[in-house]
Amino acid sequence: MLADFIAFLKANSYYHEKEIKDISSTCCPTSTVKVLDFDRVKDDFSKLIGLKDHEKLKSMDTIFFSVHNDILYLIEMKRYDPVNSTLSVQDFVNQYLTKLPNKMMDTIFILLSIMGYFGITKAFYSYFLNPDKLKIHSFLLTDLPDRDLLPLTLANLDKLNISLTRRVNSEIFSLNCNSFNSRFGPRPAPAATP
Repeated sequence: MLADFIAFLKANSYYHEKEIKDISSTCCPTSTVKVLDFDRVKDDFSKLIGLKDHEKLKSMDTIFFSVHNDILYLIEMKRYDPVNSTLSVQDFVNQYLTKLPNKMMDTIFILLSIMGYFGITKAFYSYFLNPDKLKIHSFLLTDLPDRDLLPLTLANLDKLNISLTRRVNSEIFSLNCNSFNSRFGPRPAPAATP
């Protein structure tokens, strides 16, 4: 059914797929994983319905569709500049973790609005709104090195587990570019057997 949603977005010119390295807010400048540029979707839809810039909702940057697993991954990307930042790595991550729950909900509101505006089928609503059928996960994607990621994840476990609604998985994942590419990137073809 998630493939049907992608087809629905394409049919209504709202499927703006890009490699993550080409997203304007990217923190992974070499990643070739394809995602939905949700900032562009939000901007296009806001323009269509007449919202001004200051009226727009705050959404996640991208969405990754795991069609075979029925999972929607909402992704927020943030770059960390250790040279020019006045924040410690911990404060940097904390700053964005506190903003994620609102961005997650706004992203879902925008998706539901697009579905309603363009008249998606009733069957899709029962799929989208049922947490047993479609899983929704979120994560903060950063360019932090591996050595910083694990301690930060452990230190932020209380902030990475939120309770917004039963509809969205309560655990927010924190990934860096390496772990993101390993998890979602293309798999190498199996070696040919002689």
